[in-house]
Amino acid sequence: LVVQYARNGNLRKYMNKNSGITWKRRLDILYGVATGLKRIHRDNIIHRNLHSGNVLINSYMTLISDLGLNRRADNHETDGTFGILPYVAPEILKAKPLTTAVDIYSFGTIMWEMAFGRKPFSDRAHDLELATDIINGLQPEIIEKIPECYLELMKSCWSLDPFMRPSAEKL
Repeated sequence: LVVQYARNGNLRKYMNKNSGITWKRRLDILYGVATGLKRIHRDNIIHRNLHSGNVLINSYMTLISDLGLNRRADNHETDGTFGILPYVAPEILKAKPLTTAVDIYSFGTIMWEMAFGRKPFSDRAHDLELATDIINGLQPEIIEKIPECYLELMKSCWSLDPFMRPSAEKL
């Protein structure tokens, strides 16, 4: 698999280097992620490991990388827990059958990271206790005011019911 070179690195590094990212630029990046997810989901693929380290930034384009854990959405086998804990949807942690909605949950967590400029749950160990809290509906804390429409979309991505999350096309 060959991926286009991303001059600005991954989203996490990009945000660390550019603390004053405008809301327009944040939305442009998120639009790029949503567009990539739409393409992946249209091909009936679930990424299953979407996080800021797997979002690559060019000056003009956002790319989703590391499709190593992807699988077809019609493959309902449960094959363990994987991914970076704060971005992992509760249904993965519960070993439930997966849908493309797991990527939407991760997208919501990337939205949080973009809004607040830090990794989610950076003040906690990424352990069984955090996993249990996520299963029970824990979401990263809203630590400052953000646009209401952004907040509503982000929270809808975190719905405990995967069928209530928006599709990549609706993002």
